[in-house]
Amino acid sequence: MTKIQKIWLGGILFLVLLVPIVLYFEGNDIYIKNQNLVFFELVIEIIGLFILLNFNNRFNKMRYKNLIKGLLILIIIFVSFILYFLFSLRHGIGF
Repeated sequence: MTKIQKIWLGGILFLVLLVPIVLYFEGNDIYIKNQNLVFFELVIEIIGLFILLNFNNRFNKMRYKNLIKGLLILIIIFVSFILYFLFSLRHGIGF
C-alpha cells in the first residue's frame, strides 16, 4: 500500500470507530440527552463503512476479498437498521 492509501485507511477506520468510543465515554443515557448526536454519529459510521467497502473493492487483492465484502455489507445493514429503529422511536413508541 502506498502512503496515501494508508492515510485514507486510517481516516476511514477512525470514522468507523468514532461512534463506539464516544458512546462508551458518554454513558448509557446518551440516547435520552442527545438524540441528534447519536443520529449524526450513526450516519458518519455508515458513510465510513461505505468508504471502507469501496476501499476493499479497489485495493484488496487478498484471497478473502468477498468474505470481507459480505461482512461489511452485513455491518452496514445492521447499523442502518439501528439508525432506522432509533429514528422511528425518537418521540416515544408510536409508529
